[in-house]
Amino acid sequence: MRKALVLLPLVILAGLAAVAAWPKDEPRSLKLWVEKPKTVLALQWKRDAPYLVRADARTLRRQGRVALPLSGHWLGSSFSPDGKLLAVGSDGFGDVWFVDTKRLRLVGTAQAEEYGSVIETAWAGGKLVAVVDRCCRDEATDGLTVTVIDAARRAPVSGHRLDGSVEAAARSASGLVLVLGPRGRVGTARLVVADAEGGPESVALDRIAAGSEIREGHPIGRAATPGVAVDKAGNRAFVVGAGSPVAEVDLETLAVTYHDLATPVSLPGRLHDWLEPAAEAKAPPNGPQRFARWLGDGYVAVWGVDNQSWVDPQRGEQWRQTSVGIKLIDTHDWSVRTLDRQASGLAVADRTLLTFGTLSDSALPKAAGIGLRAYLADGTRRFHRFGAAPLDAVYVVGSRAFVADRAGSYVVLDAQTGRAFRRVRGAMLEPLLR
Repeated sequence: MRKALVLLPLVILAGLAAVAAWPKDEPRSLKLWVEKPKTVLALQWKRDAPYLVRADARTLRRQGRVALPLSGHWLGSSFSPDGKLLAVGSDGFGDVWFVDTKRLRLVGTAQAEEYGSVIETAWAGGKLVAVVDRCCRDEATDGLTVTVIDAARRAPVSGHRLDGSVEAAARSASGLVLVLGPRGRVGTARLVVADAEGGPESVALDRIAAGSEIREGHPIGRAATPGVAVDKAGNRAFVVGAGSPVAEVDLETLAVTYHDLATPVSLPGRLHDWLEPAAEAKAPPNGPQRFARWLGDGYVAVWGVDNQSWVDPQRGEQWRQTSVGIKLIDTHDWSVRTLDRQASGLAVADRTLLTFGTLSDSALPKAAGIGLRAYLADGTRRFHRFGAAPLDAVYVVGSRAFVADRAGSYVVLDAQTGRAFRRVRGAMLEPLLR
């Protein structure tokens, strides 16, 4: 999903600059499917403008002629519990569109705030919880708002202001779980539970760092981005940062328990190192970026990169990314197992974990990658495709994986076996899944 008003990670900048050759031995023929075609909703970008379209779930090719111009509404999308409505947030207008998913028609709008970007949404029965980031108009009114919207009346029923910036978010059984950092700086993280009943509740995570900042006199900003995963059935959240343990939060009571891991899932160092960077550093590092996902059966997957940036003697900006690998945390005993040491991205297809990634280094002529690797949860590797190609986007729809290259095409794979069905020419659509 695209996200507004955040610092662009170096992996995106490097992806624009480096073009990797796609392996020549990939099959280009399509074997006919026998199952009945199914469709998904997807975003299609034309001249930087988003459109909502219907796509074949087997190929991600556009189906039919209907395309709904979204007019700047593409953030924080979420489906209603019955799947009949799609809520999409605006980039700067402070409102939410409600779209009929069957007819692809706009059926209503709701103004969550006077201005700002609706960066996250989640349904709670007939209500929609929306997070609005109001930025760059007036320091007195800029900030975060959690607005609860009555979806039937398309009207806000409550709104609450929050201090800080959203660094990570996940959906719970009743709304949203947010991890906030102090606005404009790196400091102590805070977990916020936002649902449709009452105001948001929060708790400080004093052993987790979060936030981003650009300090006066330093040309390069720094950031600490934790990952958050939610066990909906257990009503608990897990927050993983760098140089710190895992924070387990009971979402009912907001009780916090810290768990030290047998194997670190982070940079060596302490929380203090991120709050007070070393004085001798020529420029502060970009910092750690973590992602997390609940896999079920007591397991949390954690992955990400460490971004380091500095200014060389010629006053040129330099950077290097290193992967922290894909780690599986067993929450029964808090042991950690490394699934893939080189990967920096993860996609999940039923029982198969797909690992990939793109790493950038200003000293190298192009980005580095590992292709696409597939594992079972016990660590058994199922297949490895695309050599060492850097991959920026891997989507999973049903039993198929869609892998984009950097030459304007993508390959459709069986996510369980790695068998390639087809290479599709043209930009890959972005599927919106429930």
